[in-house]
Amino acid sequence: MASQTTKGEERVAQMAALVEKVQYTMEVADSLPTLEEFVAEQVKDQIYHLETNLAVLKIYQYHPESVKIPVVVQILLKSLMALPANHFSLCAFQLSKAILRDPQVETVFKIADLLETADFLKFWALADSQAELLDIVPGFADAVREHIIGLLSRTYQTINKKLLQDTLHLPLDQLNTVINERGWKRTVDSITFDANECNQPRAKKLAQRV
Repeated sequence: MASQTTKGEERVAQMAALVEKVQYTMEVADSLPTLEEFVAEQVKDQIYHLETNLAVLKIYQYHPESVKIPVVVQILLKSLMALPANHFSLCAFQLSKAILRDPQVETVFKIADLLETADFLKFWALADSQAELLDIVPGFADAVREHIIGLLSRTYQTINKKLLQDTLHLPLDQLNTVINERGWKRTVDSITFDANECNQPRAKKLAQRV
């Protein structure tokens, strides 16, 4: 695992240098295939480099004849895996109207909207119906669950176990594994998250009348 991480870090460093070169020279003919190849590497090796992906979309913006929709979809899905960071918005800003009209891209935008509005039950329903599309990026569902857990644990101190199961879209045995791995306290029907600065009750400050 360590060697794979080192390899990923080395490739990220190489791509960062190439992205900088592209930004200043726009040597698209030589650079675009290499950048697109690294998008595929990010998917395969489950690494991530936003700057490379933005550079690809920027080149597509100025050279629409070079657009590859599967690459765009991969980039958008990888950006959603970085939630709650606003990487999806940064990528979406680079897309032309023609790209936005593509059915697969439209679907990814629907998925993004449900995630960003925390409508998780509808998100999972759509995700199940679009499994073939989402399966092109390994780890997508797990990354979304990490985002959901982070959001829930910052919002709630205790949550109904069935609600948590539905929100994470997990069978009961897998939910119990998650609970055990994270050391959450449980009762028959509720789960208590670890305390953090966001999920603790705060004392109300009473204004003094002078």
